[in-house]
Amino acid sequence: MNVDYRYCLSPSLAQPGEASYVLAHLAGRTLWHRMYDNLPSLEKELGGKSTEVLLTFLADCEQQGKSLDWRMYLIFFEWLHQRDLISNANHDSFLLECLGAAAARWAGEIVHVGMYRMVLGCNDTGLVVGIARSTAIDKPAKIYRVSIDASIPTGPRFQFSLSPHADRWSIDNWQAVFPD
Repeated sequence: MNVDYRYCLSPSLAQPGEASYVLAHLAGRTLWHRMYDNLPSLEKELGGKSTEVLLTFLADCEQQGKSLDWRMYLIFFEWLHQRDLISNANHDSFLLECLGAAAARWAGEIVHVGMYRMVLGCNDTGLVVGIARSTAIDKPAKIYRVSIDASIPTGPRFQFSLSPHADRWSIDNWQAVFPD
């Protein structure tokens, strides 16, 4: 079955009342909330442009074949940064929100099975967050602002380190978030 996903993202491609129009509005609202509920400072700075910015970002991701998995917030941050849509005054606070949102999404996805903790950092700012997946099904993951003694290795801007231990962090196996 060939589906034209543009109808799921752009209500302008469908007529009001059509199922594809309704679906486009529902998908758009879901994506908007998935992004900006986790990035409230960024949404506030973008103001009335937040929907237009998100739709342009999604179109660019589709065109470039980018996967919007747990790294989506970091892809969005880089995209905004490349277009000068982030003010220098709020750069680090937006970055911290994006790191936290990416880490939280990591904890909720079935990725890196058997790993209970992740530290995620940006080597040009030194900002690091950590997330601890719960070992109990009825308890949520916990996110932390992490201070590490060692610096994030030089190389890719965003890196992460995983730990198979539920009770301790690991900062000795850094990996690129976006491998070449």
